Amino acid sequence: MKTDLYNKVTDQIVASLEQGVRPWMKPWSAEHAAGRITRPLRANGIPYQGINVLVLWSDAVVKGYSAPIWMSFRQALELNAHVRKGERGSTVVYASKITRTGTDAETSRAAEGDAGNRFPNALSANLAAFRQGLSETGYVDGQNITIEYRWAQGHYVRLPGLAAELVARKIGVMVTYGASAIAAAKRATATIPIVFFGGGDPVATGVVASLARPGGNLTGVSIMAPELNPKRLDVLSELVPQAGVIALLVNPNNLSAERTIHDLEEAARAKGVQLPILKARLEGDFSNAFAALVQLHVGALVVGSDAYFFSRREQLVGLAAQHAVPAIYDAREFVVSGGLASYGSSFTSSWPQVGIYAGQILKGADPADLPVHQPTKFELVINLKTANALGLTVPPLILARADEVIE
Repeated sequence: MKTDLYNKVTDQIVASLEQGVRPWMKPWSAEHAAGRITRPLRANGIPYQGINVLVLWSDAVVKGYSAPIWMSFRQALELNAHVRKGERGSTVVYASKITRTGTDAETSRAAEGDAGNRFPNALSANLAAFRQGLSETGYVDGQNITIEYRWAQGHYVRLPGLAAELVARKIGVMVTYGASAIAAAKRATATIPIVFFGGGDPVATGVVASLARPGGNLTGVSIMAPELNPKRLDVLSELVPQAGVIALLVNPNNLSAERTIHDLEEAARAKGVQLPILKARLEGDFSNAFAALVQLHVGALVVGSDAYFFSRREQLVGLAAQHAVPAIYDAREFVVSGGLASYGSSFTSSWPQVGIYAGQILKGADPADLPVHQPTKFELVINLKTANALGLTVPPLILARADEVIE
């Protein structure tokens, strides 16, 4: 019955959209029950109504969508819709990118949000730092340069298509973030210059020939995030010395995941601690991964470096607090959001270099001759408020070594 209803819902929505009908251009009221697309239905066919409908509609409008449409949670994911937490299993209202207005589409290149060609809110600070670097070379978005954004929303399988789309637009330079995006860009073009951020060891992964002389069409900033995971395990062991089981959370779609697992398994064996591996590809996998912590009697958690994890840091930090598990991350931004600790290079201080390289290439520089930039300083950040909430006493030596303590 559910399958039939889902198909009926999809057919009705698509048919109406193809005919130019824009559903629900105003907040829901009883009048809409007589419209071509009626009130949303639960999976059992009973009308779904109440404050959630109004909240979802308002959320869609704030984010710049033309109107919400209604479908199942599963269908919403398949259509890349904006999915609200807590609605799994119901056929409810979602705002999907297929209903965006022409005005919104025209301005999407610089808009914030989660649609495929929008830059996510969680990365806005990095974007600002990138633009700062660009401006140092004389380029300002909207004045003498146009920046277009593509965001896979955690679906790394989409990256090759997004990269190919940008190549087809004959762009001047492509900027990528994360190992999987770098690999997709490298496969998509051997001629368009690519400036990357992150991605682990670029020489070991074959991204560049050497750090000093990258060769080819790629250069960028290596933040050495995966290589620092054993050090994060050391810090976490000092913060939670009684933890005999420390889990590792990785995104298996990240090309650096296997290297991260290998390095941390070796470090865990040397310390004599167990290291169960938890995997999460998308936000919907987070809850199951954290629920497994209880079953595995995990005393602490290392969250692996991943661009999608970084963009969903609020959810990850919230789940760590909910399950009362001490966790360490790769970037300060997690700790600012309430995480316990982080160890790694400063993202916002490294992104300007990406912008500088992009600007220099646009002015004629050859990426093959621009050395891969590496961080020279790594910062340890501790959140004392979170430590107190977890009942932890931060050792004085950790506090003395910390570059920043958030109280």
